[in-house]
Amino acid sequence: MIFAVFFADNADKSKMPAHFMNYHLAFHKSHGDQIEAAGPMKVADMGEPAGGLWLVQADQVEQVRTLVETDTFWPTGLRKSARILEWDQVFADGKPIAWSVTIARHRSATRRMPIDSTSCWP
Repeated sequence: MIFAVFFADNADKSKMPAHFMNYHLAFHKSHGDQIEAAGPMKVADMGEPAGGLWLVQADQVEQVRTLVETDTFWPTGLRKSARILEWDQVFADGKPIAWSVTIARHRSATRRMPIDSTSCWP
């Protein structure tokens, strides 16, 4: 499954020492098999910091929570909060790719099915 993690940063800790960023980037590199994309966000047209975003590949949300809580930014208080959402990607590279169908009551039992783009999209 893919999870989107939206972070709110702690404004009181905005002047972080450079070594925290080095540890943070090393953390991302060492978890590159799970953290597929990551980066800061800014308010559009204003450039003001607006937290961060990760896209994480994991089997369970608990794995994502563990990643969040072991990144240098969490225990140092640089992150104020993290919101973890499950994301079903259905569109990429200009075309539909797949949808998730739940085939059991348990969320872990999902199956990816291809979309016939000729019947679903103009």
